[in-house]
Amino acid sequence: MKRRYPLRRRMRYALEGVVAHIFVFSLRLMPMRLASAYGGWLGRLIGPRTKVSKYATANLTAVYPEHSQERIAGIVRGMWDNLGRTACEYPHLRKLWEVDLFERIAGYGFGNLMAAAERGEPITVKGRWIEVVGIEHAIDCFFNPKPRIIFSGHFGNWEIMPLFATNLGMRVDVIYRRPNNPYVDELLIKMRSGHGGLVPKGILGAVLARRVLDEGGILGLLVDQKHNQGVSIPFFGRPAMTTPMVARLALQYRCPVHGAWVQRLQGSHFRITITPPLDLPDTGDRKADVVSILTEINRIVEGWVRERPDQWMWVHRRWPG
Repeated sequence: MKRRYPLRRRMRYALEGVVAHIFVFSLRLMPMRLASAYGGWLGRLIGPRTKVSKYATANLTAVYPEHSQERIAGIVRGMWDNLGRTACEYPHLRKLWEVDLFERIAGYGFGNLMAAAERGEPITVKGRWIEVVGIEHAIDCFFNPKPRIIFSGHFGNWEIMPLFATNLGMRVDVIYRRPNNPYVDELLIKMRSGHGGLVPKGILGAVLARRVLDEGGILGLLVDQKHNQGVSIPFFGRPAMTTPMVARLALQYRCPVHGAWVQRLQGSHFRITITPPLDLPDTGDRKADVVSILTEINRIVEGWVRERPDQWMWVHRRWPG
């Protein structure tokens, strides 16, 4: 059932929707590299001047007290550059369809990749736009269809991962937060179409997430945002409310849980890194097992942030206060 909004809000949403469609149309007229560079320029120009940018500065100052203000400001500019590029790459996502990458995967040999997965040997395959570290885990997902969970965060252009999975012939259903504006939501869904399914957050999303796993599918979740009804788990040494969904579903289905994140290498070139599956605890104490899994997930995500702090979304209110 569609929600009814007051007239003033409907008019504002309609105007925002028109502006968004015009902006997307103008981006589609540009080559992808130009659109990405334009987005980076806009991000660096406007982002640091917005009110939410103060949260990024505050978070960085708390996490890296040894950093100078100049260094923190540089990370903030890098974050806005990446966010601007990501936003302006949305209309061009389908251009990142990687024919070269799949030819090289096939050339490596699926049997060799499966054997590498069993040995725990990471394999890197490079395409025109995307390189993948840990490609053997993706191939294992393809040849061993079963319920799986992939956790990630807001790094690089995070929309690349479901696109890559679709390229590989797999469907990843991603839990996402709907924008408040329904016209913008429809536009984003259209640009994401063909890149896996979208499962909205909330009660319905929890039901649909279980349905995905019941049917042997792959569920993707971004786990780096504050979850008010979550579990307090250390992140950069500070308690952070963390969504327990990954841990609870993993224990319920006893399914493989992989981490995956995207780095922007240069311009619109990316690296996807896929981790081996987590070792799931089975102590009989469900609450303790949930905390154990979430602690390991936060440790992994923290490592990604430390490796590329300029590509994480520091504007989230990740910690209390």
